[in-house]
Amino acid sequence: HIDPVRNMGHPDFPFGENIMILPGVYGDPGDDILIEIEVSNDDEFVAFQVDVPLPEGFAYIPGSLELNPARKANHILQGAVLPGTNTLRTLAFSLTNSTFFGNSGTIFTFSLSTPDTPEATYPLNLVGAILADDTGANILTGTMNGYISFSGFPPGNFLNLGNISGNTGSALPVNITINNTDEFVGFQFDVDLPEGFGFIPGSATLNNERRVDHQIQVEPIGDFNDIRITAFSPGNNAFLGNSGYVATIMVEPIQVPGNYTFPVNDAYIFDFAGNNILNGTVDGTIKLTKGWLSVSPLQGIVEPDATHELDVIIHPEYCFTWEHTATIEIFSNDPAHPLVTVGVWVFFLTNSVGEAEADHVLVYPVPARDVLNIRVGKNTSSIRIFNLMGQMAWEGLVKESTEMVVDLKPFEPGIYLLQLILRDGSTQSRRIVISK
Repeated sequence: HIDPVRNMGHPDFPFGENIMILPGVYGDPGDDILIEIEVSNDDEFVAFQVDVPLPEGFAYIPGSLELNPARKANHILQGAVLPGTNTLRTLAFSLTNSTFFGNSGTIFTFSLSTPDTPEATYPLNLVGAILADDTGANILTGTMNGYISFSGFPPGNFLNLGNISGNTGSALPVNITINNTDEFVGFQFDVDLPEGFGFIPGSATLNNERRVDHQIQVEPIGDFNDIRITAFSPGNNAFLGNSGYVATIMVEPIQVPGNYTFPVNDAYIFDFAGNNILNGTVDGTIKLTKGWLSVSPLQGIVEPDATHELDVIIHPEYCFTWEHTATIEIFSNDPAHPLVTVGVWVFFLTNSVGEAEADHVLVYPVPARDVLNIRVGKNTSSIRIFNLMGQMAWEGLVKESTEMVVDLKPFEPGIYLLQLILRDGSTQSRRIVISK
């Protein structure tokens, strides 16, 4: 299975917009927690309104609403839980239509009481958000939802899928954590994967630091998205340790960003006699965002001595800096090469007067060994590679195809200069590394 990871240069939100943000919050079960709502705005605004549905077991603490003194003028903040719901609605305005100060940071805060539950992560969403300018128009361009994460388990035996963050174009690891007071020899539970998600066959593994002779099986049950995960010991040996993940499965996500839940059903933790000693479970949550890099397909079968082509896809609309790097990790059951990494480097071109071009350049792998793949846009006319002595080692003309493969067999290991000549006569240069 394939996992593009370690994306660099991708900020949490795009610049030049008016966005309301609910950052993630960490706390302990049963303690009051402070929620901060931020606004990053390119344009001035005079008022706002937003609803925050509170997870089950959480409660708004009356009187805790407060505007940030550094950003308010003569604004008034009002809020209450809507009747018959657990949704907090807040509204802020100015009787003189004054604008809020600043362009980023916390705009208001409130406090919640929390349930006494084990380690878990709860989605916290912004609903019906409005940022109003002095004409009353809603200038909001987007929201970023958050979460509340608890750490620490009470005594007992708990199974937890935890919280996951990932990109739509990347396989996602789901860690199965068991924190246990008592010894256990096996476990079993069902997971209802959200529509559009899929388990990657053969991806289930046990943590070697906790397994003895244990084995793991994953099989579909019911409809396509339900799976059953079972782990057992042929010798009836106990898992090692009392905390941490015991196993991992990989899932292929849907291509739609958002927050998703993986419900845990019919769970068992077995002792030596086969009794269920489970005290509780925690569903898994996934926060899925759109990344600038994706790979297709995310899984497949390659026969011995055969090859399988993967498409590396760049999404320029999610690139917010001039240069990005990432590493594609390819996992397999090949004992000699269980993990293969491919470095990816992409940068955007500017023309001779420094204005941004629509083209981007994709170079991989980095560092390169046998071949160097170069993909350019329509504004590039030719590509050259120079050694550090200034001698040209390779040249290619961009005609019909904008994709080139450079055979590196004649090249000595070292640092080289990759030069791109644009159709307006300007050049762009970057260093590349060739290793053998």
